[in-house]
Amino acid sequence: MNSPKSPVSLWQTRLFAVSVFVLAISGLGQMPLFKRYYVADIPGLAWTADFFVQHVLHYVAAGVFLALVAYWAVIHLRIHSRKYRITLWGWLRVATVAALIGTGFFRVLKNLPEWSFSPEAVMLIGWSHLAAALLFGVLALLARISGNSAYLVPRSLK
Repeated sequence: MNSPKSPVSLWQTRLFAVSVFVLAISGLGQMPLFKRYYVADIPGLAWTADFFVQHVLHYVAAGVFLALVAYWAVIHLRIHSRKYRITLWGWLRVATVAALIGTGFFRVLKNLPEWSFSPEAVMLIGWSHLAAALLFGVLALLARISGNSAYLVPRSLK
């Protein structure tokens, strides 16, 4: 995302990375993995087994994630689309982020008392969100390994 000619500042890239890391940890924490595998028994990590802490942490990190994604989308559409194009790896990750946001939206709705989904729909939403998160991580890793981690490149480059 951040290269010498990237329109995205370094602090935004780092904030995005931190938010993704916190989302991954808190997402795993909501599945009670940390309690089940005794990570929470390590001194100082008891908070990892507290569902409410993980839930709030996930929502806060999601807010940062959504704010950055929305900001970048608006800036790209309004300013950078003339000078930069989104790479193939960028489009794949953008599509995965859209899937994450969409499934995350339905997970938030599921948690509201006004909304009710069937057990099958809840499971489908949950598994879809988990699959999108896993795919996003795999795509980011593959893009980094292949040396094509930039989301944007100048239009003059093919």
